Amino acid sequence: MKRLSLLRHAKAIEADGRIDDHARCLAELGLRAAKAVGLRTQAPELVLCSSSRRTLETLEAVQTGWDSQPEIRIEDGLYLATATMILHIIQAVPDRFQSVWVIGHNPGLGQLASHLAQSNTPLAASAMERFPTAARAQFRLDALFWRDLGGAPITLELFDPAD
Repeated sequence: MKRLSLLRHAKAIEADGRIDDHARCLAELGLRAAKAVGLRTQAPELVLCSSSRRTLETLEAVQTGWDSQPEIRIEDGLYLATATMILHIIQAVPDRFQSVWVIGHNPGLGQLASHLAQSNTPLAASAMERFPTAARAQFRLDALFWRDLGGAPITLELFDPAD
């Protein structure tokens, strides 16, 4: 059995054309929300995090609430990735990891969460279509291998819309 959490980055400063999108930082509201996520959760074994500043700051803030330190991999391929791209990145995770978090961006992250929740109920999937900032969806994958994500039975255990 595997556990997967999909976490959208916390609220960032507004895009105004003066700052490159990849370099946008968290807003104060986002920083507080990310810290709250960390206080409500336990550390996974592995975190896959987009390379954008706002996802890295989200990870840093979330970690302040954790008692242990996960392995962290910064993945350039998660920056503005599609749901399919995110799925492929997760499917390549070494099977020794039982719990994985992915910290990324919409629309891809929300679309993947909605797709995975579809096997539970259409209502669960529709709840995730918006997937607000600092939202987290946690799934239990009834499989031994991450490569089976998308085909093996999966259960939505939690959806925390946060913001």
